[in-house]
Amino acid sequence: MNNVESITSKIIEDAKRQQRQILATADEEARRIIEKAQDEAEEKKQAKLEAAQQRCKADEERLIAQANMEARKNILAVKQQVIDEVYAKAIDNLSNLPCEQYVQLIIKLVLNYSESCDEEIIMSAKDKAKLPTDFITQVNAALSEKNAAACIKFSSEERDLENGFVLKKGDTEINCSFEALIRQYKDELSPSLAKILF
Repeated sequence: MNNVESITSKIIEDAKRQQRQILATADEEARRIIEKAQDEAEEKKQAKLEAAQQRCKADEERLIAQANMEARKNILAVKQQVIDEVYAKAIDNLSNLPCEQYVQLIIKLVLNYSESCDEEIIMSAKDKAKLPTDFITQVNAALSEKNAAACIKFSSEERDLENGFVLKKGDTEINCSFEALIRQYKDELSPSLAKILF
């Protein structure tokens, strides 16, 4: 029996040893699987985190670009408003020149824009009242250097112009109101004006 007990004991001991080896192998295998799963989970987490960070960065860059564009748009609008105010102030200053300076300005404008030296001048009653009684004589005297037969005259027609005048000959009219003259040169002058102002 001793022999049977010894064999049984040996079998049990071998079985326990194999059990321990199997359990150790299983534990090792489980540990490796868990580590691998944790590593894969960490990699996925990092990949998702990096993707989220890239999306956040792209969103941030897009929002900054939109904000910059909106700011530039607002700055341009303010600059345009300032330029428009400068033009409005220029028109106001021209309209409110002292009488003698206003008369000289109107004469210069007639000299610059008269093509045949025999047009009619159309003005508002308000502006015509600012001019001296010998205004047409002064204009024709100044024009006679350009054309000896100068014969500018006032039209019987009056227009509701804020300022300035219209030169008319037949069906042709040249608008010399201050608004029209400034509007005519606005595109040309705005870049220079913007450089001065800003």
